[in-house]
Amino acid sequence: MSTNLNDSAHSNSFSKIQVQSLLWPNWPETLAANLAKTRTLSGDLVLVPFCDSATPIDELYRAGCKVLVSGQDHLSHLMAEAKLTTLDPETIVDTFNRLGNSLKGGQPLRQYIENLYQTTCPHCQATLSADYFVWRRDLADPQQKQVNCTSCNFSGLSDITQADLRRLDQVETRGIHYHFLLGRTISPHSSPDTALQTRIEALHELYTPRALYAIAEIIMKIEVVISDKPIQRVFKAILLNCLLSASNLFGPASSAQLPRYLRPPTRFLEHNFWQLFETAVATWQPPNYDIRITPRLTDFLQHRRNSIHFFSDEAIHLRRYLNDESVTLLLTAPPSQNPIVWALSTLWAGWLLGLKGAEPGYALLKQKWPDWTWYQDNLIKTLRALRPTMKPEARWVFILFPEHRLHPPAVVLAALRSRFEVDVWRITSTHHQLTLILPSAETPSRIPPHTLQATIQTEIRDTINSFLRRQGQPESAHPLIWAAWQSLLYSGLLDQALISLPNKQLLTWLDKQIQQTLVDFGF
Repeated sequence: MSTNLNDSAHSNSFSKIQVQSLLWPNWPETLAANLAKTRTLSGDLVLVPFCDSATPIDELYRAGCKVLVSGQDHLSHLMAEAKLTTLDPETIVDTFNRLGNSLKGGQPLRQYIENLYQTTCPHCQATLSADYFVWRRDLADPQQKQVNCTSCNFSGLSDITQADLRRLDQVETRGIHYHFLLGRTISPHSSPDTALQTRIEALHELYTPRALYAIAEIIMKIEVVISDKPIQRVFKAILLNCLLSASNLFGPASSAQLPRYLRPPTRFLEHNFWQLFETAVATWQPPNYDIRITPRLTDFLQHRRNSIHFFSDEAIHLRRYLNDESVTLLLTAPPSQNPIVWALSTLWAGWLLGLKGAEPGYALLKQKWPDWTWYQDNLIKTLRALRPTMKPEARWVFILFPEHRLHPPAVVLAALRSRFEVDVWRITSTHHQLTLILPSAETPSRIPPHTLQATIQTEIRDTINSFLRRQGQPESAHPLIWAAWQSLLYSGLLDQALISLPNKQLLTWLDKQIQQTLVDFGF
């Protein structure tokens, strides 16, 4: 039995909450293309450390660049590589049908998974699959179900029946499927520390047993039925797009935004997972032109034509493979500072890729946040490691989607500490763009700390006062904060501060000066 995906895709809003759009912000379109046009020639080597989107990689490739993508975030690699894998629509449909028709318990997988959500229409008693169930966080069972009956055209919520609960009871709470997923996320044989084990087990509690059962079944089938590795990775990326909607983190009135807490709302939805998967397949859009992805790094470096290579280790380890002054452009979006993203990414990377996918996230699960010193120190390691690979005229462009007011200045200070010069700090309504170059000026001389502190305070006050005179009072304090930081950068005071004041507390000390000045101005 084949499926017409366009006819069968379900349209409820939660099926559109895709992982790729929430965990990795949308890159500004044409930004990478414009940089490639002005900064590179055909065949030039471009690095994309901390890959988090297919958009810049695609634009750089189409501009004729050799694009080397790196970073330990295996999930973003999976998604980016899958989005750049050329597959014709018929192959996607045929592969989905092979998955759906593969047998499980003597039934096609599609029917088997749909039967997990089987119920009856409250109006005509026809047998059908529920679209979703509504749970209350404080109760052990769902309270309502949403159905769309094609027999009598009834569509809406109705109360759970005893038959629904009996069917739910058939799914084991801690059965083989739960342990299959848990074992891919943390090894039962490695004697991990208790805190990490407890944290990972708690993350599994963000899903109902029925959802875990369905997810495990589909992952197992993807790995058995699809032998072609690139196509298998595409279907794992498609499955990844379902995993946020399948969690217990969204209620009937939730918006399509990443939750602020890893806790179910008072009322949450349990979606029919096969319907989510079906919709994700139907909306997947592969490129309609050939893209050359080179699996081996040595082959990639020898190519003279445009190509893409995904380096699966940390960016700092690229240094051993690259010649000095060999890179023309670097384009980076630094890793997210959101512990919610860290936790979910570790969980999903384990489910989809096994322990090798989950293990890089263990340290993040234990990392206290905020800790901007830790964040800067890790960024500095990458900046210093890759600095020798840059040609004298090279540019390293950072795209930031600030989740905290300290994010952009933290990156600026890390760049200065790594002996870069910040040539441009551009701010738009959606992102910040920092352009780093190799320094051309001499290191400034040291200034007595008390003199420098007074100069910095005066600069902040004068900048805010000038901004208010020119543009009036803004709706929020953020434009004033960015203006103050930019003024400290362009005046050279940040460079002076780095050699004259203690580095470890510099970010928070400067922020405190800006915040105090804002208070003085009535913000």
